[in-house]
Order: sequence, then structure tokens, then C-alpha cells
Amino acid sequence: MERWRAVWKKLLFPGGGWVALAVLLGGSSLALTFLVFGDDSPFAYVSYLLSAYALTVFAAASVPLLSGIRRLTHRVPPAHRYLTDRYFKVRSGSLLSFFVNLCYVGSSWPARCGTPPFRTARWRSITSCCARRGRT
Repeated sequence: MERWRAVWKKLLFPGGGWVALAVLLGGSSLALTFLVFGDDSPFAYVSYLLSAYALTVFAAASVPLLSGIRRLTHRVPPAHRYLTDRYFKVRSGSLLSFFVNLCYVGSSWPARCGTPPFRTARWRSITSCCARRGRT
């Protein structure tokens, strides 16, 4: 049992050089698959497996970096306040969401409100229907 555990640990947590090599091989094999061989070739299945392994190993290797990044983030005063103060986090998130929505509405305003209703085809069909029935 211990032997299998050691094998799995070596497969999932290789050194940094092996991780970089796996990522390069996985990415290049995917590029070859899509550009040269096609999606239905036998090389595609090997490429998918290799890229999935590379992604898994890269994710497992990058987890220890997260604690260092979190420690560095807490050294910046506004980021520390955002991560620790709940009221500040909710208020700043709500304001950011409000301003993003305002920008969206502002950018789509000419598309929605630029054409007067009497110029649209739907409005013409409604008015022509009413005109045929004798209503205005």
C-alpha cells in the first residue's frame, strides 16, 4: 500500500521542471491536434489525456504559492481591509456592481432608445392594422 502511495505522490507532485515540461508538452500536443491531426484522430485522445494530466499537475503545484500570495496581499492596507472588514467588502462590491451596471446601461442606451417607435416595423404594422379598421 505504501508503495502505491509513493507512486501516486510522485505522479501528482513531480518537481517544478517536470511540471513545466508537462505543461509545454500538453499545450503543444493540443496545438498539433487542432491544427494538424484533427479532433477524431487517435493522437487527439493521447493529447487530451496529456493536457488533462498537465493541468492537474500544474494546479497541484500552484497550491503552495497561494499562501505566499495571500500573505503578500495582507501587507497592502486596502486589500487587507477588503479581506477582513465585512461591511467594507459588501459596500465596495455593491458600489462596483452599481457602476458596472451604469456603464452597461450607458453603452447600450443609443441602441435601445435611439430609434423612435414610429420608425420601427412593429409600430408600422400596428398603425396600419388600426388604420384599416378605421381607428386612429
